Amino acid sequence: MIIFKKTRYFGGIGLLFLLIAVFPANIYLYQSAEAQEILNISKSGAFIRLFFQAPLIILAYWHAKEETSYKFDIISSVIFFPTIIYFLTLSN
Repeated sequence: MIIFKKTRYFGGIGLLFLLIAVFPANIYLYQSAEAQEILNISKSGAFIRLFFQAPLIILAYWHAKEETSYKFDIISSVIFFPTIIYFLTLSN
């Protein structure tokens, strides 16, 4: 939905709510050794994952807004690349 201009607002808001809703699962992953073992992730990896939730929420909000400030556009653009690179490295 964020690809098309007519539905971008609703897609961005939907992603925003989804990311907020799954945040407790990331907290549980950090706290639970059993969940870490099932997903094959270390406790430090689960901890780092907590901090990547914020850039994802910011990016979802960025897509939901029709107009943003230049500074917000720059910040969103800068956090996009490290976030994507981090998640691409998870599959290895």
